[in-house]
Amino acid sequence: MTDLIDFYRHERGFVLSRSRDAHYRDLGSWLTSDIQAYAPDCLDVLSCVEDVRFGRSALDEWEGNSCYTRFTPFGVTVESLSPEGGSTTYTPDEAHSVMLQYWQFLTPTGEKKNRALASWEGGNEREHPCRPHLW
Repeated sequence: MTDLIDFYRHERGFVLSRSRDAHYRDLGSWLTSDIQAYAPDCLDVLSCVEDVRFGRSALDEWEGNSCYTRFTPFGVTVESLSPEGGSTTYTPDEAHSVMLQYWQFLTPTGEKKNRALASWEGGNEREHPCRPHLW
């Protein structure tokens, strides 16, 4: 599944996504436009999907500048906040896989992973639910 979307840096430094499958386009756009390059925010959405995947939460939500995202055990729905609107729903496993891929892109070194994880865990006062598979 991780071959279906690529993350890369534009020549000006901002992050973009490119998908070989149109189904993943909204997910990639949401991550690059709302999470941008801030790894602790990527950890936020990973915790949302992980908590619903394993029954720790029945519903979670995350709102950014361009999308509203709803997490349930049945799906992760990315809804555009643009005037054109539109939404796409992904299975929790699809969303989790692409989010992990984005996390790896944002934190290519152990030092960056550790720094972002320390920031997230300190602010949330709990161990990140994806901690065992973030490396």
